[in-house]
Amino acid sequence: MTTYKTLGTYSISLLHYSLFYEDERKLVFHQPIRVHKGIECEYYFAEEDGKQFMATMRKKLEDPKFIYEFHAQHEKDWEALMRFIEEIIQEQPTEKLGELFEQYWHLLQQSQPLGDCFITVDNVYMEGTRQWVEQRLTALGRADEINHAMTILSWPWKNFETLEQEIEFYALAKKFKGKDVPTTFAEFREKIDEDLLLAFDKHLERWCWIPHWYDNEPFDEQFLLDQLHKALKEDVDARYDDLYNKTAEIKKEAEALVKDLQPDEKMQELIDGLREFTYFRTALDLHTSRALYYARPFYEQIAKALGVTFYDLKLLVAEEIIDFLKGNKDTALIKGLLAARKDMVIDMYEGDEQTVLVGEAAEKLYKDVLAKLEKEDTGTADSLTGVGASPGVAEGPARVITSVQEVSTVQEGDVLVVPSTSIDFLVAMKKAVAIVTEVGGLTSHAAIVSRELGIPCVVNTQVACEKLQTGQQIKVDGKAGTVEVV
Repeated sequence: MTTYKTLGTYSISLLHYSLFYEDERKLVFHQPIRVHKGIECEYYFAEEDGKQFMATMRKKLEDPKFIYEFHAQHEKDWEALMRFIEEIIQEQPTEKLGELFEQYWHLLQQSQPLGDCFITVDNVYMEGTRQWVEQRLTALGRADEINHAMTILSWPWKNFETLEQEIEFYALAKKFKGKDVPTTFAEFREKIDEDLLLAFDKHLERWCWIPHWYDNEPFDEQFLLDQLHKALKEDVDARYDDLYNKTAEIKKEAEALVKDLQPDEKMQELIDGLREFTYFRTALDLHTSRALYYARPFYEQIAKALGVTFYDLKLLVAEEIIDFLKGNKDTALIKGLLAARKDMVIDMYEGDEQTVLVGEAAEKLYKDVLAKLEKEDTGTADSLTGVGASPGVAEGPARVITSVQEVSTVQEGDVLVVPSTSIDFLVAMKKAVAIVTEVGGLTSHAAIVSRELGIPCVVNTQVACEKLQTGQQIKVDGKAGTVEVV
């Protein structure tokens, strides 16, 4: 009997997850099961596929050039995609939409290497470096520094765009120091000086796409204004300086650590590859957010041509959209397809054979098999242990969410408890005092963003969403990797 594991829930529609079908089969994920509920997807993979993929990636990563060449190819593919999107948006074509969408989809697929396999690649890099670092630090009498050392060694030496946005945001906040800043955007636009309003608008225009990812919404004016009020309660100058100098300080600390550890050439290559992978992993997510944000008018044009809403378009897969646009399928069928897929679609493969379940069949599989995977042993716990991914100690009420649709429930000062995070959780992460995840490593999205925000983070607890309950007061130690109910 096949044993399944889950990677969590993401805001990615049936349409956009179809980007990864071909790559997953190439990368030995032969038995994936995806549960789609609107624009959300729960992803399950066969345990045996996961083990085989780990073995495949270990072999690939024996070549120290692999990750650099992989990253360089992605940059070329992404630039080609952005050029195509720019041309489409400028020209606003009304003919041959099927052919154009087919070209767009091909370019988008090319820019999405590895799909959702990054967690496994993270594990391969970590297992290659952590044991060695632990041995070296123990020999030096510094065993308590292991988590921090891994954080420092995996941090890239160039800024992520999310960090650049934070730096520019605090530069913007400095301009508002001492000003009477209204809390509602309508009043803000009416009362704020023109120069300050222009700076605010430029920042929003430059960075609003960041949380978009596959199917999420961008930042809006009120969110940015709320963040501005939050920032003005801090020492804005000190926070700006901390963010501006962060990467340089981490690089300096990493160089000193490497000097103490004295890695041989092979281990140094692995450490450098880990740092490159961390940057690449986050850059890929950000590139996706930017591309799909700017491609949105094209999607809306396609939806209009098919007589559906922008939201409903994402309940179709790319091949169906192309066939409908080219006239290979009768568009009268769309209504029936959408009605069947409104509540739940389970999409699964056995090798190259695809099965799509809807209605009662989908509900039965989900209830009888998949839903039980994450709901065994659901008691409470006084403490959990994971991997400390961002140092610091913070305490607050737990906010357990398992879906991006629950992001709006997160309040300022909450401890965010989730299966994992992606860019579409960024709005909630900016409100949290600490983050706890069930899966992920030191190069995961939660780890990276927590370090940028300067808040504690513990990843890979495995059972946080089952063991913790919303409202419990919990304490997170991001250095020790512990979570305690207080």
